[in-house]
Amino acid sequence: MKYFDNMTDAVIAAKKGDSDGFAYIYEQTYGEKYYIALKYMKNTVDADDVISEAYIKAWEKIDTLTDAEKIGSWLGQIVARTALDVLKKKKPKLFSSIEDDAEAQSVLDVENPSIDEHPEKSYTSKERQQLIQQMIDSLSDEQRICVLMYYYEEMAVTQIAEMLECPEGTVMSRLNYARKNLKKKADELQQKGYNIRYNI
Repeated sequence: MKYFDNMTDAVIAAKKGDSDGFAYIYEQTYGEKYYIALKYMKNTVDADDVISEAYIKAWEKIDTLTDAEKIGSWLGQIVARTALDVLKKKKPKLFSSIEDDAEAQSVLDVENPSIDEHPEKSYTSKERQQLIQQMIDSLSDEQRICVLMYYYEEMAVTQIAEMLECPEGTVMSRLNYARKNLKKKADELQQKGYNIRYNI
């Protein structure tokens, strides 16, 4: 395989049909995008299928990428769309509208508790990530998907609504309910001694 100095060079090569360029992109982005696929699907079997199909689509459409520096977000949206296609077949009720509500404007951050105050609650960065993952996984599928798109993929509400084929108000409502549910979970962890910072 050819050597590339950076992602931009690899994208330019891939757009010209160089499979080595795309192989470099795959190697550099696979871990992150698989993690996102797993968040959507919640099981490794479906996540494996989603990520494989997503990269096939990306290779077929690489020439449509206009800005090489946006390869990460471009791939993320392909993974998201692929995951949604699978979920639509498995759980069509996910994409029905629910009542409108205000758009969520929240950021959740889990920090290490004070070792002096709660020595039994000290945990590593990996454990902290697992806590956040558990909180997100506890959401309904509708809410979880919107949270992943809005906060992880940084998609606009209009983009999410288009992908989910539902009104923008439905997306905002799901985000709002997710915010409330995450705050409840954060409060529960706070009571157990974990230091939770929740900004609205």
